[in-house]
Amino acid sequence: AEGQFNLGLSYLAGKGVPRDPAAAAEWFRKAAVQGLAPAQMSLGVAYAKGEGISQDFAKAGKWTRLSAEQGYAPAEFNLGVSYMRGEGIPKDTQAGIKWCRKAADQSYALAMFNLGHFHAEGIGTSRDDVAAYMWFELATKSMNSEFVPAASARDQLATRMNADQIKRARRLARNWREAR
Repeated sequence: AEGQFNLGLSYLAGKGVPRDPAAAAEWFRKAAVQGLAPAQMSLGVAYAKGEGISQDFAKAGKWTRLSAEQGYAPAEFNLGVSYMRGEGIPKDTQAGIKWCRKAADQSYALAMFNLGHFHAEGIGTSRDDVAAYMWFELATKSMNSEFVPAASARDQLATRMNADQIKRARRLARNWREAR
């Protein structure tokens, strides 16, 4: 299954073979039916974008969910976003937050960034600048290099916080990292 998935990636990127999104989707499907989580998510993305395959949000949701249920963080994040937008599945803000949190718990920066945004804006949760700052801080530090959008959001948020709130948020972020 891994070889089939990798061949799909090659066709999608046009590396070593001509770029062919339809062939990529077919190779992703072959690996996905064997239960390979990255292939399931990639097939879900192909369905969502209509890249090499007819766009079908319901099938995108199905394959993304199968991948997410295996604990694959990028799929958990994508499923969370799908719930937030109501793409292929009924819109459900709480389910979206739950799946983003699962990905964030694996240090997936984009999920951490979204959780920061949800707390900063009060989307599906009460507005909480300390929690938002914590998630932005974690997203900033979760990648090998600084995640610029998260750093920018964190710094912008800090303009409406006092020193004690920032100190508390940094402590929460440090405690979160140490617990992992």
